[in-house]
Amino acid sequence: MIYQEELIKISRITTRVQRKHGGKNALVGRNIHKILDFSVSINPYTPSMSKLIKLKKIKINEYPDPTCTELKNILAEYHNLQKSNIFIANGSAEIITLLFFCFVNNSDTIMALWPSYGDYRYYATVTKTRFIPILVNPPNFFLNINAIIDSVKLHNPKLFFFCNPTNPSGKYYSEKEVETLLDNTPRTTIFILDEAYVNFTSPKWDSIKFINKYPNLIILRSFTKDYALTAFRIGYSVSFSELVTYLETTAPSWHVNSYAQVACIQMLKDTNFLKNSVIKIKKEKLRMTKRLLKLGYEVIPSDINSFLLKVENAKRITNFLLEKNIYVRDCSSYDLPKYIRISVKKKSDNNKLLFVLKALRKSL
Repeated sequence: MIYQEELIKISRITTRVQRKHGGKNALVGRNIHKILDFSVSINPYTPSMSKLIKLKKIKINEYPDPTCTELKNILAEYHNLQKSNIFIANGSAEIITLLFFCFVNNSDTIMALWPSYGDYRYYATVTKTRFIPILVNPPNFFLNINAIIDSVKLHNPKLFFFCNPTNPSGKYYSEKEVETLLDNTPRTTIFILDEAYVNFTSPKWDSIKFINKYPNLIILRSFTKDYALTAFRIGYSVSFSELVTYLETTAPSWHVNSYAQVACIQMLKDTNFLKNSVIKIKKEKLRMTKRLLKLGYEVIPSDINSFLLKVENAKRITNFLLEKNIYVRDCSSYDLPKYIRISVKKKSDNNKLLFVLKALRKSL
């Protein structure tokens, strides 16, 4: 206990318990192999090993490419940017961590849409900074642009997190709304446009063109969500090269493993995989929504591969479904205690969920 007090004095962070995320692997003491996991918004159409055949050629006794050269080249060509604008990371979550490490001091302010991805608030707490939520409330999650601009000017945040489409609502904000915010954000504020789910929207607008206009903008993308490469942990950012330099300077050596790099290169070459996945997901989501509305549930419209369902008590409903081997995301950690988030899976799995929700509705 004495040593703990000494650590508190010399540390620039507070210690925290493990943050709340989705994923059935976090369920302790349960047979997770029996559980259908609707709590994570991942592409349910996983790539076949035939698409990832080059993984077998990786030499496990050699270090990975520390600069992810080939993957950077492909992404730079895809986005019509320079390789120096691309940063590859061990998931986009690592980039968020590095931004706090690079730029945030204890006296700083962090702003973010809320409810949104929990790590924004988590790391603000860990780094002893002030977190100011920009509240977007259900059911429509309306964005008050003028109020946000006034708040940014008043608090001058060091980091401004704008998740679009936002998590957990799946609301996708317009190009005009984001551009207006960028025009009114000071250069001393790093504007993080977190687009982890953007490739599930259709149609979507092109945010990459803003990179050459706003030097304080950084855009996050996730291979985890798009290509179901969840176990590999890989994502990337696009920004001015000066921002990339800071991230590369502070990132751990060889932080992106060889398997992740090769898998992403292979999947990017398959231009139809993601496109076909999105078509099937949209079709299934529409079918699920119609069924749930017919059962009397309140479904919140979403632009991505998951949606919110309003319930009386999210924690109680989540536990009830878990007893039926169905795992959904209790949104209480997002300050939405009357909502659960459901990801869209394959039709057979979705039917099992709908069957249980139908039985639940009758019992209520």
